[in-house]
Amino acid sequence: MPTPSKEGWFVPPENRIASPKFNKRVKPIKMIVVHTTIAPRETPDNRKRIERWLMNTSSTASTHFVILRNGVILQGVSTLDKAWHAGKSSWPRLGIASDVNAWSIGVDFDSLGRLTKKGGELFDAYGSPYHGDVIEHEGDFFEPFTVEQIDSFRILLPILADEYQVGEQNIVGHRDVSPGRKTDPELIFPWPIVLSAIDFGCTTRELANLVRYH
Repeated sequence: MPTPSKEGWFVPPENRIASPKFNKRVKPIKMIVVHTTIAPRETPDNRKRIERWLMNTSSTASTHFVILRNGVILQGVSTLDKAWHAGKSSWPRLGIASDVNAWSIGVDFDSLGRLTKKGGELFDAYGSPYHGDVIEHEGDFFEPFTVEQIDSFRILLPILADEYQVGEQNIVGHRDVSPGRKTDPELIFPWPIVLSAIDFGCTTRELANLVRYH
């Protein structure tokens, strides 16, 4: 189970990537922002690809946590530091007019996200054919989040929310803080399931299967 350290690391050392892409945090944590990586899929767990992204200084993005397809949680930036996950963003509910990064923790789900249908076939954002599971929602197609990912987030989320006293109304998606610019984690994200973990604590894979969010 993830546990906080004095240095702001919540995962075992073997799952800490220590990205160089961060600034020292000067604002208190008031939010948790959920994203999808939209990273090219190289292997089933895609770990090496995510590790390279976190360490790649030619990219201007980073995040605190990435939940892999198999449920493993990687941490790229200490929560005591500001990761570069939200970009141009605001959250009027808290009076944050810009730079949500300064006030938040970023959590990314590794997913290809939105898919494109051409000639009866589905393709990812990089033009590669997609043959995995699919969720169709209002005429759009998406790669579903895995049960393992949702289980892991249901464990991590109440720990973060309790550690930093983040209320449910300030646990949001990238689409919420950057409307019109970002759409992740998309409308298929199972918010009722993940947010219920705050009230009832960690649950098992059986509950996630029972609800069948996908």
